[in-house]
Amino acid sequence: MGLKQSFLNLIQADEPALKDPGPFLAKVVSHQDPEFMGSLQVELLKTTTSGNEPGKAGQTFHARYLSPFAGQTPVWSTGKNDDYRQSQQSYGMWMVPPDAGTNVLVIFAESNPNQCYWLGCIWDTFQNFSVPGHAATSITTAGTPSDFKGK
Repeated sequence: MGLKQSFLNLIQADEPALKDPGPFLAKVVSHQDPEFMGSLQVELLKTTTSGNEPGKAGQTFHARYLSPFAGQTPVWSTGKNDDYRQSQQSYGMWMVPPDAGTNVLVIFAESNPNQCYWLGCIWDTFQNFSVPGHAATSITTAGTPSDFKGK
């Protein structure tokens, strides 16, 4: 079974409604979306049983990307010419999907397991110092030889 077919099987699964729409903590299993729309395959983390079937570990869901701002021009507004101005255009904010193993927050629209959306990523503790603009602290520089400090 190909990657696209496995994603389609997740989307088309006929599952009963969840008891709680979330939000839930989840871990990214795969970010390889055959449709290139930012979808993820996620596994719910077992912190509560309201989103998981009791005793069933490793429930995975197809989570679609939920952008804070996105859209497209209506298809009826396109013209006959093949240029940019007369074609359908998309706009908005796009983020690179997270790596496998990253924790994310997911919700289920109307408690429907087939309408799972990922809202954002959750930093691991003390792992945000690779982001530009964060200066080192005494915690991260403790034990650094004096020859290397400030270089």
